[in-house]
Amino acid sequence: MYARSKVGARVLHQLLSWVPAWHRLKPLRQQEPGGPAQRVVKVVKPLPRPPLQKWSLKNLSGFGATRIENHEIPSWKPFTLRIPYLIFLIILTVLFIVAIELLFRKSQRDGTLTFAVGDGLNGWQIFVSQYMGTVASVIFAILLSLVDLDAKRLEPWFELSKPEGAAAKNSILLCYPFDFLAFVPFKAAKRGHWSVFYIGTATVLVFWFITPLQSSLIATVQQQVVIPSLFRVTQKLQKISSERADITSFTYTAYSISWLNATPPAYSTKQEATLPFEPLSSSEFGIGTQLWTGNTTAYYVDLECNEATQNRIVTDYILPNGKNKTTMLFHDRETNCTFQHDGFLTSLNGDASIWRPYYAQLIGYKPGANSNYYLNTSTCQLDVDPHMFLLIVSYQESINDTATVDAIYCKLRYQSSAAETVVDADSKLVHNVTYLGTPKDLTIDQFDASLFETVLSGGGVGIRQNNGGPFSSVPFHSAKTREVNAMLANSDWDFESSVLGYMFAIDSDLRKYLKTDFLASTITKAYKLLFTTYVSTQLMVPNDVPTQGEILFSTDTVVVPEVFTRILEGLLGAVVVLLVCFLVSSTRRRTGLAYDPASLAGTMALVANEPRLLEKFKPLDGTSTSEEVNQTLSRESVRFKLDSQRGHYQLSTSPNPIHTTTQSTATALSTNVLAIAFGALFDPATVLLFRPSAATNSFDISLQALPFPFDHGLSNDSLVPKDRFAVGRHDHYYTLYANFTSGTPLPAWTTPEQFFFPIRVSGDQKSNSSDLFQAETVGLSASLACEAIEVPMSLGNNTLRSTVQSIVKLLVKATAFENSGPTCELSTNFQIQQASNIDFPGNINLGYTGPLSMEAYPKLQATSNTTNENGICGGLVPVIFSRTHTVKDTSLFRPSSFEYKAIVCRPRLNVSRYDITFDASHQIVSAKPTNSTADETKQLFSGRVSETQLWGNVRAFLQSDSRSQASIDADDWLTFSNNSLPTEWIDAILQKISNSTTAFEPRTPIQDINMEAIGEDLSKAYGRVFAVILGLYHEQMFAQDNTPVQQQAATITPNLRVQMSSAMFSLVIVLLSWYLMLAVYFYLFRVARLFQRLPTSLASEIQLFHKSSVLDDVRGTELLTSQQRKAHLSRLNQRYGYGHFIGRDNVLRVGIEREPLLSHPTEEEVRNNGLGRIGLKIEKLISKLSK
Repeated sequence: MYARSKVGARVLHQLLSWVPAWHRLKPLRQQEPGGPAQRVVKVVKPLPRPPLQKWSLKNLSGFGATRIENHEIPSWKPFTLRIPYLIFLIILTVLFIVAIELLFRKSQRDGTLTFAVGDGLNGWQIFVSQYMGTVASVIFAILLSLVDLDAKRLEPWFELSKPEGAAAKNSILLCYPFDFLAFVPFKAAKRGHWSVFYIGTATVLVFWFITPLQSSLIATVQQQVVIPSLFRVTQKLQKISSERADITSFTYTAYSISWLNATPPAYSTKQEATLPFEPLSSSEFGIGTQLWTGNTTAYYVDLECNEATQNRIVTDYILPNGKNKTTMLFHDRETNCTFQHDGFLTSLNGDASIWRPYYAQLIGYKPGANSNYYLNTSTCQLDVDPHMFLLIVSYQESINDTATVDAIYCKLRYQSSAAETVVDADSKLVHNVTYLGTPKDLTIDQFDASLFETVLSGGGVGIRQNNGGPFSSVPFHSAKTREVNAMLANSDWDFESSVLGYMFAIDSDLRKYLKTDFLASTITKAYKLLFTTYVSTQLMVPNDVPTQGEILFSTDTVVVPEVFTRILEGLLGAVVVLLVCFLVSSTRRRTGLAYDPASLAGTMALVANEPRLLEKFKPLDGTSTSEEVNQTLSRESVRFKLDSQRGHYQLSTSPNPIHTTTQSTATALSTNVLAIAFGALFDPATVLLFRPSAATNSFDISLQALPFPFDHGLSNDSLVPKDRFAVGRHDHYYTLYANFTSGTPLPAWTTPEQFFFPIRVSGDQKSNSSDLFQAETVGLSASLACEAIEVPMSLGNNTLRSTVQSIVKLLVKATAFENSGPTCELSTNFQIQQASNIDFPGNINLGYTGPLSMEAYPKLQATSNTTNENGICGGLVPVIFSRTHTVKDTSLFRPSSFEYKAIVCRPRLNVSRYDITFDASHQIVSAKPTNSTADETKQLFSGRVSETQLWGNVRAFLQSDSRSQASIDADDWLTFSNNSLPTEWIDAILQKISNSTTAFEPRTPIQDINMEAIGEDLSKAYGRVFAVILGLYHEQMFAQDNTPVQQQAATITPNLRVQMSSAMFSLVIVLLSWYLMLAVYFYLFRVARLFQRLPTSLASEIQLFHKSSVLDDVRGTELLTSQQRKAHLSRLNQRYGYGHFIGRDNVLRVGIEREPLLSHPTEEEVRNNGLGRIGLKIEKLISKLSK
């Protein structure tokens, strides 16, 4: 067969030339028939054998043979197929199921198996959570694969050991260990090889399902972790019974929450205030992501409102419409309190032509500083303060109609309750409050409600308690309630009953307030908010009381998902069932082996004494293909078996043709690797997903208008200049103060130093509240450049008053720009009488003798007094800090006793482009300047507003509470004080920024005042005022861009994604690269053409040596152990090879033979057959490079 090849003739000639040499060999054995030349071999006595009957693998061709009886065969099995090992695997699998269930239950009970502390999971946690499961599953898979390999390897011997033997296709042609892993169970089931089916199915489940899916059993996710911890309550409620200078400041915080979208103070909601708390020890988990849950006390107010009984009394007084005047009596049945109201206004300031149909009034029990009505009269005198008020809303459509009146009496119940409060550890904003136990009413010893109720019912404190500064009154809401103002006849409601403003902030539709239920529920919400801010900002003092709590923080946690738990438990349960079935099946079968036939020598020994069996392989050798082997062995009806007696095997027909698998090893390996790699897709991690978005600038960058600060009580839009828009006079300071004191956020698009032009993300982009956005926009910021100046002082008289007053003149003079520009000046005057301790208008307590302080921020004018230069000078900010002493008589005043320092500050504007990151509420998260060199300032002032107008407007807002021009002309606009309380809003902000009142303290010598530091603090204050003004009013100051330019932006979304570990990625790349190089080398340099197929079955092994003299060396060793046979062959001292040889039948064959009875292929033949042209070229190139 092979002689027809191109090398056959040469090889045959060479082998034939060796034949005489065989006869010159020393006689080795007796003569044996089987060819024209009789050959002998040396008889070597094998090692002692066990006393067993002879074993061999044989066949007979013939029909009608009797059944072989007394089929007594041994059953050698490897350790992996024995009962102890199989029971161990079953127990191990059950333990895996139990371990998975325990891990799952612990994860469900505790919420996590473990969690990251600090920046992430440590190395041990990562190893255990991400790799320990893989290590365990791989080890388990290896242990199972040992059983799988041995079961598949020994399946032919199980079949051959049957009494009736087995057909070739079910025995010597089986190649389960080399078949594609997933196909083995199907093939085994088809052939009835149930042991292979059980273990093959279990192996597929473990390798292709359990091993990949286990990587998702222990998942790393971002979630909240709860850690029990000891806390301490850091503050407690204090009782205040006397007025304080800043007693009204809580109303500013409430105003910011109601109108400016600010958040409630720390540890508070709009319904309750809770005592602050914090962990006893510093946290190691990162405060930025924490929530604190603590047992604390919540304080709140409840209102019980009842409809008032109304009685109309017609008086004798005749109204202009000819009708008698009607008064109203409002009676409360519970307290028997009656209030008489003289009637409701229906026109503005008595002008009948301006009809206002609505009237609203809140009347407290005690009189306030600004209230015209109160309940504590002769008809409502109660022994105990009832904490009540009367709320009236009326509507009269026309002068001839009867008014519709809605009136309620409300009683306030101040209560406390034990509560479990959840707050954000960073912002201290409350997430949830859960009341524990029964609420308790606050006693008079715990809380004095008189101050709170007096302020809300039209109060405020006197000028001597606050220096006439920013805390002298509650906020005015008129700038925010223009629709209400246009409908209410009592225009002074904002002055008398400012608490109504908080009610109108909830709902400004006056028609709804004519319904009692709506009126009661809305005023309840307003009072709850006011009480919350009052408690949070006024009534808290330091304390230290331990309490129990929990720390909740978001971190990387290791959890066990239920879905993968159940899947893996089900798969492992199936493996247990399959292993039990395999145990039962395999233990009832015998292999017919006395030793492990793992080596070729073992197989040779079993067939060496069966010439008729070997004769079946006569047409075959190492060059035969799989098809040829199948056709040869399927030609006759032959069955094969193992026999322990000297008889012959029983033969039977086998009509079915034999089919073998030729699935390549490379394909099977690639498929398995891909299956395992697929499991990595089930390992999730939370990452930030950047996706492109479209965004546009919402506003034109050019300034179009400037805000006009409303004066007190001004509610007529016609009084606002056409190029201005009306705003709340102190809204920017309310916002800043709430931000300083309560941590409430600044307006959208605003940071403490900058304002950024709004960005509108395209509407078709879906987003979540947790999303962040990145885009480029323009940012504006302002600062002050300050320098010291000399201010001459002189004495004079003010002749504008009815009596001549002695005054001190301070001439402030500076250039508009540093050493250039128009000259700006102003004589800052004050009356010496203001330093007197015996007369008003000074803010000094009568009889006080001691140092006084005074701060002045005069507004300069141009020396030329032209409009343009006055506008330029109006933007400058001069600052004077002074010290003096009280005087009893103005004639005793000495100029030398008046000491002062002065600086002048000039505004600076910065307009630049920034890459900003902002959240869904338009709060700025971060801002980074770009490298743009474009001049954005020119575009900013390309509208109707000049830079001069902008600075003048900002200057007006910086000192929004300045006195009127008449007061300045009268020289009584400056205020001396004997304490450090602020006299203006700018003083209050400076004290907050510097966190000090030293510079304002009268006892601080003027020499110790650092004006440079004051200038730096004033620059910060100026920048904050500037940013907040633009944040509040940018929609009115900048025109809407009708043709917005679309730009690229990015949305940052926390998303569940698959991520790679850099270290593991590098390791995998190295291993795969090494694997690739080995694979390339193997496939390029393999001797592919020598084997037509891999020797994967018993038949494919026998075809290599069935006519070889090698069989003579192993004949008679079939009952030896592997070690004994090895020792026997070592004594022979023979060498064996693979190549061309002449078999016993004098036919040139390819297979295994003794050396030197065969001819090896030449190196060139091996290279040519193995490498091919491409491989040879690569080899030559590598050889050259190595040299």
